[in-house]
Amino acid sequence: MADSPPRLYLFHGSDEYSSHLELKRFKAKLGDAAIVALNTTVLEGMRVAPQDLVAACNAMPFLSDRRLVVVTGLAPRLAPPKPASRENAARLKKTPADQSLSSFLTAFLPDLPDWTRLVFLEEEPLKADHPLVRLVQDNHGYIKEFPLRKEAELTPWILDQVKERGGRITPQAAAALGAFVGPNLRLLTQEIDKLLTAVGGARPVEAEDVEAMVSYAREVDVFSLVDALAYRQGTKALRTLHRLLEEGEHPMALLIMITRHFRQLLQVKELSAKGASPDQIAETLRMHPFVAKKSAEQARSFSLEQLEGILHRLLAADATIKTGRMSELLSLDLLVAELTAP
Repeated sequence: MADSPPRLYLFHGSDEYSSHLELKRFKAKLGDAAIVALNTTVLEGMRVAPQDLVAACNAMPFLSDRRLVVVTGLAPRLAPPKPASRENAARLKKTPADQSLSSFLTAFLPDLPDWTRLVFLEEEPLKADHPLVRLVQDNHGYIKEFPLRKEAELTPWILDQVKERGGRITPQAAAALGAFVGPNLRLLTQEIDKLLTAVGGARPVEAEDVEAMVSYAREVDVFSLVDALAYRQGTKALRTLHRLLEEGEHPMALLIMITRHFRQLLQVKELSAKGASPDQIAETLRMHPFVAKKSAEQARSFSLEQLEGILHRLLAADATIKTGRMSELLSLDLLVAELTAP
C-alpha cells in the first residue's frame, strides 16, 4: 500500500543526542519495551557481515509483529571519507568487500521483510549523493537529519530542559552554559543534571554555578574518552579523540591530558582501596569534588594492574612520538586501537 509505513530508516547528523532520542521514540512506538528489546538487534556497521545483516532482518519476531534492526556507523564503508593523513589513507581505502557490500544492499533492501524495521544510525551528516542516502531513497525509506543546533537556539533549549526537570536556572546562566559547552546536547544535559543536583532545588542555577562546575567541560570530554577505553568501545573512543582534535586540541596535549587522567585514576584507585571517600580523595589530591566523585566511579572499571599497564603504554607512546618513530596522530590512533582490543 502506498500509505504503509516505511521499513527502512536513516537517522544522520552531528547532533547524535537528538538522533538517539529519535530512535528511542521510534522504539517506544513499536510496543511494550520488554518485547521490543527481545526483538531488537544492534549491529556495528564497520564490522557487520552481509550474512549477519540478512539473518537479523529475516528472523521472525517473537511475541510481536515487528522486528527492529539498527546498524550504526555503516556509511564510511560505502563511501569512506578522505584520509586526513598519509598514515591512515590505507586504512580508509575502499576494499572489494566494501564494494560488494554496496551491491549486496542494493539487491537485499527491496526484499526487506514486512515485519522488519531497519534503521541506519549515522553520527555524521551525509550528503545527498552519499550511497547510503541514495539506497534509502531508492527503497522509499524515511530520512531525517539532525544538525547541530545554532548558538541562538541553545539558551531556550536549556531553559526548557531545566523546566522539564522541575528546576530553575537564570537566563544568564543558561546563556553561559550554552556558550561554554556549545551544541553538544548530550554534554549539555549532563551538565544540567549536575548543576541541578548541586543547587538541590533550593535556588535557581546562577552564572557563578556554571562557571564553577562547567569549567571542567574539557575534562568531561577526557572522561568520555576514558569511559570508552574502559568498556572497549573502540569506535566511540576514536570518534571522541578525533572530535577533540578537530576542535583544535593538539595531539601531544591530548596525550598529556589522558596520561594525567590515568595517573589520577591510579591514585584514586589506591586511595579507594584504603577506604577513602570521594570527599577525602578530593582533599588529599586537591581535586574538585565533582572530578573526585567521577574519578572514583570510573576507577572501579579498572584494576590496579590494568591502570599500571595503561600508564606504561601511554609513556611508551610518548617516547615513540618524541623520538620521531611515529607521527602523533597515528600513535594516538594505534594507542586507542590497542587499549580497546578484545
